[in-house]
Amino acid sequence: MPPDLGTAFAPGWAGWPPHMSEEDKEIFERGRDIIFKDAVNVFYDVGLGGQQLMLPETESQYREMWRRVTQKRIDVLVETPTEWKIIEIRPHATSTAAGRLLQYKEMWSSDPPDKKPYRLILMTDKADPDLIPVLKSLTIELIEI
Repeated sequence: MPPDLGTAFAPGWAGWPPHMSEEDKEIFERGRDIIFKDAVNVFYDVGLGGQQLMLPETESQYREMWRRVTQKRIDVLVETPTEWKIIEIRPHATSTAAGRLLQYKEMWSSDPPDKKPYRLILMTDKADPDLIPVLKSLTIELIEI
């Protein structure tokens, strides 16, 4: 199932991103200019998956609720003319952030919205030093703000 991109926002939009915590928003605001370079569209709280374990006889109104509740969520997705940037925002990032991005990678790759390449980016205020070589080996970009 393709990603549920939701609403496209202009890079200059200055509102509160949907479902973003205060702590994440603080990091996001500090790194906004870096991740929005060349952006044409920005998406928040992008849904991936969410179709598992649903009974076929489930009523349609509940099917949609179940899908939204069980989807994995990309914090920020930036579309440029040439690529997608899949961004996880994580205060005090540990290996769980890398695991989250790897899961997004697999789900995105299985049914992407188009043929543009993508980059995985972890944006944090502080990364666990033991995580940094792991990110490099996984080709996950680290933005430490």
